Amino acid sequence: MASPASNVPSKVSSTEPTSCAPRFETLTVILVSYNSRDILRQTTPPLRDLAHVVIVDNASDDDTVAVAKALLPNATVHASPVNLGFGRANNVALERATTPFALLLNPDCRFDPAMVQRLLDAAARYPNAAILAPCLHDARGKAQVAYDGPFWQRGGPPYLEPSGDLCADFLPGAALLLRLERFHDVGYFDPAIFMYYEDDDLCLRLRRAGHALVLVQDATLEHLVGQSSRRTLRLLHRKYFHEMASRLYVWSKYRGRAPALKLAAKLALTNLLKLPLFALTFNGHMTVRSLGRVQAALKAFVRIKPRGDAA
Repeated sequence: MASPASNVPSKVSSTEPTSCAPRFETLTVILVSYNSRDILRQTTPPLRDLAHVVIVDNASDDDTVAVAKALLPNATVHASPVNLGFGRANNVALERATTPFALLLNPDCRFDPAMVQRLLDAAARYPNAAILAPCLHDARGKAQVAYDGPFWQRGGPPYLEPSGDLCADFLPGAALLLRLERFHDVGYFDPAIFMYYEDDDLCLRLRRAGHALVLVQDATLEHLVGQSSRRTLRLLHRKYFHEMASRLYVWSKYRGRAPALKLAAKLALTNLLKLPLFALTFNGHMTVRSLGRVQAALKAFVRIKPRGDAA
């Protein structure tokens, strides 16, 4: 795991929420939903009185859209007829936002006005920051990875919570405060990435353009990991397929076609060898995981083209 790039002063004078909830006129809150009705009921009530909330629904096959409209009658709800994926769905809202800031928020994150105020306070202190993010915790208060290098992989050193605000190489997409004026030349999410690693790609492009990414130490957020949508074997298959496909695409984008295809071949063989064992033991989760990864790795040989060709 990459160490923090540098520490920056961390004293924040935040404004606690009053009895009258703040409307955050300078902020657009953006959520992307997909079969998310149950988790929206848990996490979105504090958004009800905000001035600017946009939900982009990725063609849910349940009543997520109706639930979202009932929960947040003042929100703008875009019901896409097709599943755009995470990045493209966020782009739909970002390209229409008229406020200086946008908060991208997963449906499985509990909105907290005090956390948002601390992010906005930090944005005022660090005007060169393109993205600011809170520290993530699970429902039991355990810290989740909230900064790291791009292409993070398990097995590195233990994650350490920061002792103050810090400049990071990467911030995860669960909750991101974007200063939109910093994105005019960089653009938003790469539309070629359906889901996963789009935050790696965006952070890399921002860093290369000279913009800072700041993790705000005293802005904390509860993240109920993996609860944005109901889990089914079909959905798990799609998850692992797109996770592998996006990893290989971003790998080729930054490290070249040959290394990406070499990685694809290795991962295809590894997961292909595991498939019979998982199938024979009736382990549905692991079977669809290996199957999705094999299919994505094989597809990479078609999708990943020499530079200069369309991806």
